[in-house]
Amino acid sequence: MVGIGSLSRDQYALLLRELPFGKHLPDSKYIHVCGLSLLPREYSELVEQAEKIASLTKRCFNVVKFHVNAKRVSLLSYPSFFDEGFPDLASSWTVDLEQLTAKARTYASEGNPPILHRKELLLPPDHPLQGVFSVLTRAAEEQGLLDDAKTIGRRAAWELKLGHLGLVVQGNELIERTVSQEKSDEEILRHKTALVRYELSSPMQQLWRHGFLEGDYSVFDYGCGRGDDVGALKAQGIKAHGWDPHFQAESPKLKSDVVNLGFVLNVIEDLEERREALTGAWDLADKLLVVATILGGRSVFEKFRTYRDGVLTRNGTFQKYFRQAEL
Repeated sequence: MVGIGSLSRDQYALLLRELPFGKHLPDSKYIHVCGLSLLPREYSELVEQAEKIASLTKRCFNVVKFHVNAKRVSLLSYPSFFDEGFPDLASSWTVDLEQLTAKARTYASEGNPPILHRKELLLPPDHPLQGVFSVLTRAAEEQGLLDDAKTIGRRAAWELKLGHLGLVVQGNELIERTVSQEKSDEEILRHKTALVRYELSSPMQQLWRHGFLEGDYSVFDYGCGRGDDVGALKAQGIKAHGWDPHFQAESPKLKSDVVNLGFVLNVIEDLEERREALTGAWDLADKLLVVATILGGRSVFEKFRTYRDGVLTRNGTFQKYFRQAEL
């Protein structure tokens, strides 16, 4: 047997071609670590060498990715591999076996981690969960969920596609969203995001800095919450009005020179309703539309439960954290 450390690229490529099971993609092959003991010793030695280069003192990964076009191995951690139908990638260590270098990365804080599909392919053929995972994959295929692999590799896009089809994943089952689950949308308490303000909100402060609150322009606050901004502007003699679906639902939506849509889009969990709010505010603006949302917020995905393309907070509100380019 040739020592793993002295494997040439051709020998490494041959070893991968002979891999008897796993998820085979054009540029990589994946297996679960439970299958390593069933393979020739060379595969385990590759993994052990990668662990050593990455300075891993314990096995904190459960999936191995062998790169086809380079002598490289990635050690991947999917903590909920067996419990969730399409688990999130939490951490990875990509190891170059030629340069003897390793690059570590964590994904939980990014808010939109990669997810894993077709788990059964990673397992040995006689694994007891082969059948369960295969049934899940077939169900996903029948619903067209796996038709375009390029668009479903991340959690947000995957959840959005499930939502459009009225589906949810419970454990390793794909089921239709029930009436009680649909009602969860109604139970999202958007009004709890409305703050009591003792100074102008940041979008209004920007308007003031740029000279739009000197009395020459009428202002409409779309989604004004408790109306503190509007009250402060009126106290300064500015023609200001506002509307809010919870606190001021009876107020008219008035065309104005300036329309503020401040921190509204990020609390709407329904994508179509979010679009309607944006276009509705645009239609009211004669001269200027100001849009503000919460940016970044990657760490919150570690604290809260993901829902659609955002998170559900502990007090029952929804928050969508935008990227700057997305905004």
